[in-house]
Amino acid sequence: YVRYVAGSILVLFAAGYATVEALYPEEGSLSDLERLALSIGLSLAIVPLIGLALNYTPWGIRLGPVLTSLVLYTTAVSLVAAYRKYLHLRARLAVRSSR
Repeated sequence: YVRYVAGSILVLFAAGYATVEALYPEEGSLSDLERLALSIGLSLAIVPLIGLALNYTPWGIRLGPVLTSLVLYTTAVSLVAAYRKYLHLRARLAVRSSR
């Protein structure tokens, strides 16, 4: 059961949430419900595209390559999101300190 829950979260939420955080790094830009809805919707769009890309590779669509590619995508986009949030916070602090 743990595998089903963890897999569902990875497939249905994590990739989309990382993408939403990378696209909208400001805290007040979206409400929590909008972030949740966009996360699920983007995940449902991104995961099939990753599967389609894997279909044209020698590895194919199996558990190992799909899991690896989803984890790599989520990690890479999460790093981009963290960097964009850092830049946004640094800019906000610079504006506050100049006042």
